[in-house]
Amino acid sequence: MTVSSHNHTDGSIGRPASYMNQLDTVRAVAVGMVIVSHWAPRAATFWFNGGFGVQLFFVISGFLITGILLDARRRAGECGVPCSAVLRSFYARRILRIFPLFYGTLAIAFLLGHSSVRTYIWWLIPYLSNLLIAIHGEWIWGISHFWSLAVEEQFYLLWPVLILFTSRRLLLPLIASAIVFAPVYRFVCYVLGVNAITAGVLPFASLDTLGLGAILALLLRNRANDRKGRALMILRVASIAGCLGYFALNIAGLFKGLPALLYWLSTAMIAPTVFGIVWLAARGVGGPIGWFMELNPLVYLGRISYGLYILHPFIPTAVSKFCRVMRMPNVAILHPHYYFALNLCVLVGASSLSWHFFEKKINGLKRFFPYVPPPATDTQTLLDHQLTGA
Repeated sequence: MTVSSHNHTDGSIGRPASYMNQLDTVRAVAVGMVIVSHWAPRAATFWFNGGFGVQLFFVISGFLITGILLDARRRAGECGVPCSAVLRSFYARRILRIFPLFYGTLAIAFLLGHSSVRTYIWWLIPYLSNLLIAIHGEWIWGISHFWSLAVEEQFYLLWPVLILFTSRRLLLPLIASAIVFAPVYRFVCYVLGVNAITAGVLPFASLDTLGLGAILALLLRNRANDRKGRALMILRVASIAGCLGYFALNIAGLFKGLPALLYWLSTAMIAPTVFGIVWLAARGVGGPIGWFMELNPLVYLGRISYGLYILHPFIPTAVSKFCRVMRMPNVAILHPHYYFALNLCVLVGASSLSWHFFEKKINGLKRFFPYVPPPATDTQTLLDHQLTGA
């Protein structure tokens, strides 16, 4: 299906009606933050770092996953399809999108003797790497990035059930409760002296970003009323205040350092900050910024961002090993900028090949798992493609 590169909206309910290119650019920026933090950690800043990028991913996931489920629930009701059938299709489609590259990468890394993958393979296979990291209380070389995938998979286990089967009038309080719970959980961990990594990699710590994306999807699908207007106004104010507070605290911290409590407060402001970015991209930014955010190369990088994220920790090691096997000069002695550029070219190339010749073909099998009978799946397909980078 051909879709426009611009955002369009169904005027009756404010629901996105086309592929949202600008969200792909946000995804590209987010994965860029993660790559820079891992490959050139000295270049990371408080506003451009892997943690910030992962939280952007979480808001996008919460927004698109919840939107997919809400649309499927509505159409299923119209067509007399039970929500249990929608749930089965949802899981089948997630498996087709998420599992092949993840398990394929694990298999190759294991066969090539990657030490962390071989040591912790039985934690990685069931998506429990975040629990493994929480137990260790520190990042584990080569596989730490899998923690966010584990959080999303754990989120997928329960969230679709809640969205599909919870009474419509209880959905907003449910999502709001999840948003409030996350900073309370992190604050309790801070008071109790729980290791910051241990607290941060468990799914409870990310419910605010996942939930803010979800609540945006819900509100954009509700009919215009006073309750929706007030909720959107509160979110808008919270986003602006959180963004200003986050930057103010961190800029102050550059000069004098931040006490532990203020540092915790600054981390709590990340959620409304990244939420504001995703909200703007979902609505569509105009002008020069909007033009930039719809540049085809950026949109394309966002489309293959899953591959970029999965593969990036393995690329520098693979490049170095390849050069040794081919008896080429050690690329690690190159100027850091050239070394970074070389690894980035290899990463983009590998992710592109993975997308076009592996992921995309498996993704096509989703046609056998529609949420509701055709032709009612057209809008769903667009949103689902946006979520997966299809």
